Amino acid sequence: MPHGPGDRRGLAELFRRVSPESLYFRFFHTVRDIEPDMLDAMLQVDGENRFTWICVTGGHVVGVGSYARADEATAEVALLVDDSLHGCGVGTLLLEQLADTARRHGFHRLVARVLWENRRMIELLAHSGYRRSTCQRETPEVVFELSLQGPAWTRSRRESGNGCRQCGNHRPDAGSRLRGHGL
Repeated sequence: MPHGPGDRRGLAELFRRVSPESLYFRFFHTVRDIEPDMLDAMLQVDGENRFTWICVTGGHVVGVGSYARADEATAEVALLVDDSLHGCGVGTLLLEQLADTARRHGFHRLVARVLWENRRMIELLAHSGYRRSTCQRETPEVVFELSLQGPAWTRSRRESGNGCRQCGNHRPDAGSRLRGHGL
């Protein structure tokens, strides 16, 4: 689905709303201003090599999840969720949609690079069936991976559930809409 001006505007608002720490965890460096070309890059996807899901609830973009091809069989995922909705299932929902989309596009594996101090994301990935593939404390990041093939994929999906809970007035599994960019 091609993006509209509302999606770009909504993403810009999400980036302005989240904390500096959330931006640091997403980009691995301090981000002061979101440049227009960064927003455009998130929304200019082809479906085969890059894809973006946007979660909208109450008319506001509350999360964005993207993947980009790393090699022939692997895509790297990244998420950003509104701080007020951490732990409410938005990240889980985005990870599930990214995995389903990547599998349909022929990827066999997803990877996620996470800073060690980003405990919430590490917990989310582990809960979503990702396994730690590197574990070197001397590096600033840890790499997680998820196989999208065979029974392990089905089992990890079944074991993780959807992880969605009611958080205030937000319920990402019921009242939210997802828009896929790259379909």
